[in-house]
Amino acid sequence: MKSILTPIVLTISKIIFKPVLSQLMVLAVFVMSGLVPAAARAQADSKFPEQADMLMKEYVHDKLFTGTVLVARDGKPIFRRAYGAANREWMIPNTVNTRYRIGSITKQFTAAAILRLADENKLGLDDPIKKILPGLPANWEQATIRQLLSHTSGIPSHTSQEDSNAKLMPVKHTPQELVDLLKDLPLNYEHGTKFRYNNMAYVLLGRIIETVSGMSYADYLEKKLLKALNLRNSGYDDGSVVVRQMSQDYTDGVDNVMKGRLVNMSNVYAAGAMYSTVDDLLAWQQVLLNGKVLSPLSLKAMFADAGHRYGLGWFVSESLSRKRYSHGGSIGAYSSLLAFYPDDKLTIIILSNYGEEVVSKITDELARLALGVAPAHRKVKVDPRLYAGFVGRYQLESVIFDITAKGDRLFAKLTGQRQLEIFPESEYRYFYKAADAVLTFEKDAVGKIDALTLHQDGSKLRAKRLD
Repeated sequence: MKSILTPIVLTISKIIFKPVLSQLMVLAVFVMSGLVPAAARAQADSKFPEQADMLMKEYVHDKLFTGTVLVARDGKPIFRRAYGAANREWMIPNTVNTRYRIGSITKQFTAAAILRLADENKLGLDDPIKKILPGLPANWEQATIRQLLSHTSGIPSHTSQEDSNAKLMPVKHTPQELVDLLKDLPLNYEHGTKFRYNNMAYVLLGRIIETVSGMSYADYLEKKLLKALNLRNSGYDDGSVVVRQMSQDYTDGVDNVMKGRLVNMSNVYAAGAMYSTVDDLLAWQQVLLNGKVLSPLSLKAMFADAGHRYGLGWFVSESLSRKRYSHGGSIGAYSSLLAFYPDDKLTIIILSNYGEEVVSKITDELARLALGVAPAHRKVKVDPRLYAGFVGRYQLESVIFDITAKGDRLFAKLTGQRQLEIFPESEYRYFYKAADAVLTFEKDAVGKIDALTLHQDGSKLRAKRLD
């Protein structure tokens, strides 16, 4: 069965939401109609830092997140704070200047480099890749550069192979060695016919940048993008040099916190080997959107949905009834997300070194606060004496839900996973903050709790009580 520790739904506790409900709902009426007065927006933004800080402190208190958060309106920060430790061994705190590996957010830099080379007439997006990279497997050769950018090439990906995290990622590989690992595999589908997220495609794009520019990918990134755009706290991380102010990533074991799994950065290369800060990513987004990196035609192509809600290096989707451009990243236990709501000129950037399950959820919750959209779940007060009736063990397929109570708090633990608090939205319905999941408790004919149901990803799984 699927783990309940997946990216999460949108939840804000009653203590956070209630004091600002009336103001936010008034603002929501204006937002949904596209008629937000400047004064109303300014008033909402003035209250936002306190609301956002309360939200983030709940996640930190519940031991679900450490990292740095930035929210900006019109390119100017309205909230910018850091939480938790950058290094737990030495108890060095995260700051707004802490650097984090950003994983697949790297892809938008790689895409921008390719589009700049196209603007300089050094390549064509619809060129077959064999024109630039000879010697590839025969069934890869007719894939185009555009298809690599949009994840529609159909070529196999090294990170999608069985046990790749354990067997492949800790070991150094050159791009050619990664090609050799995959050369005998069939295509996932014919070029351009479907979408499948593909890290190998961006490894090939890195090789294309090197071949066309005559520079290493790292040098091109540094000289043509980062240095030229004054992004001084970002760079290519090959794992061999000391990066000042870099955080250490952490993840959960069953009973303790441990360092993130080992990743040799050669395996992610142009698909995910950059580090950055929240300030640099905001600056990057602004210069990109303001036309200082690409031609108008290339910028339009980058953010146009090429099909499957993906452009060229960015997801192009709808969230909270609004257009959203975004990309996340996950490498080791680092997790990151950059989201931009163009119609509201709202940017949210989260860089985390602990809490990979919750970054997407926090982004959505902050967006709801900033945009005046009601939460998906709201914590309510219930009589904690109810919890005695819930406590027990419940059989869910081959695993056990263990429900326990501590004072006025209720917890659920699934076999092989850590204990997580669940929060009431009614007397018998409880939501997770650390998973996109809800538990409902069910009574038998005499009023005793005899089962619970897990609601997740549109499915329902019923667990019968054992004791």
